[in-house]
Amino acid sequence: MDATEWQASINLRSVGMTRVRPLNRIVASLLSAAALLVGPSSEAEERAFFRSPPTAVSLHNPASTENQRNRTTISVVVPDNAGTALQEVILYQIGNTEPWNWGRKQPELYLGNYGMRKKGETGLATASVSDKGDELTIRLEPPIEPGQQVNLIFRGTNPDADIYMWSTSFVPAGDNPRVSDGPTLRQHVYRIESFN
Repeated sequence: MDATEWQASINLRSVGMTRVRPLNRIVASLLSAAALLVGPSSEAEERAFFRSPPTAVSLHNPASTENQRNRTTISVVVPDNAGTALQEVILYQIGNTEPWNWGRKQPELYLGNYGMRKKGETGLATASVSDKGDELTIRLEPPIEPGQQVNLIFRGTNPDADIYMWSTSFVPAGDNPRVSDGPTLRQHVYRIESFN
């Protein structure tokens, strides 16, 4: 390439770049404006949330003494006006107590009012406990529809005598769910000597 061709090549590149830069700026401006207009509103629309989150939550354990085999049942009422189904229940143990023993098997599930001797079905809920043992996450498949009460049965062993407490959270079914906090649950476990 001689000096004249090289100069022409530089001139063509610089002419092309001056035309592209304004075009790039216009495209970038349009894309930014579109992202501002579309982004936040569509994200908010796609977010699953409870219009009225579950608040009627209870913990049942007929075995109240330490080291006794138990049948702990968590009952959650999904309000009629919840707006969406319940996908997950999360319990986080509060305080410095020994972690609650939820047992090794997956929970049983039944719908309707709580009954001390009612039996549930397996395979409709899966539970996982964190490594520390202080967080229990229960996933419901299929999710529990508004207007129903779900009861989850765990079979384990009572820990040492103490007062055990959990904060509760509920995850709605759907994309990008917004977690709702629920009430605190409490369970007393007594010493065996207290009953002698």
